[in-house]
Amino acid sequence: HADPNTHRLPVHTLTFAIPKNATYSGRAKPLSDVHIDMGDVVKMVIPGYKPKSYSMSALRENEFDITFKVYPNGRASGYLDRLKVGDETGTFGMSAGRRRNPGKYVGIIAYGVGITEGLPVAKAELEKGDADEVTLLWATRTMADTFWHDDIEGLKKQYRNKFRVVHILSREERDGCLQGRIDPTVLQQVFRPSD
Repeated sequence: HADPNTHRLPVHTLTFAIPKNATYSGRAKPLSDVHIDMGDVVKMVIPGYKPKSYSMSALRENEFDITFKVYPNGRASGYLDRLKVGDETGTFGMSAGRRRNPGKYVGIIAYGVGITEGLPVAKAELEKGDADEVTLLWATRTMADTFWHDDIEGLKKQYRNKFRVVHILSREERDGCLQGRIDPTVLQQVFRPSD
């Protein structure tokens, strides 16, 4: 059963430098030899625990961000929350063997904190410029579970006729939002192209 206070937990973004002139062993490769894109998974090495998957929330030439929710007694989120500027930690990527399939319409679904993958992917698709419309369906329990409001509004303003966000709330009724859970009817309603 979900903790009713989960929506009040802090959400943090950490920025990690991508090392230059590092020594690589095994199957590891330098960044110059690999292609990473928004939505790709980064495995964070958590001491005394298994590696934990996070999606990049931003990618720049020499650094990347991950955004995460800090859970009470969470091994992985607690470890990341305790990192200080200058600390080092191990990371590695996963070869997903997937490819981008560009199209006129892009539909993205994010559940809760999954927006930390969904919004950066939506932004990357908008920046690539080949989609006529990018729609992001964000399912949360209440509006109090949402964050990144300024980022979303900035994208909506920048891509007025190309980007829209639809909120669906499972435990709150609010004007301008769908109410309930995602089902085939909701998917058809939200992802029907506007033209």
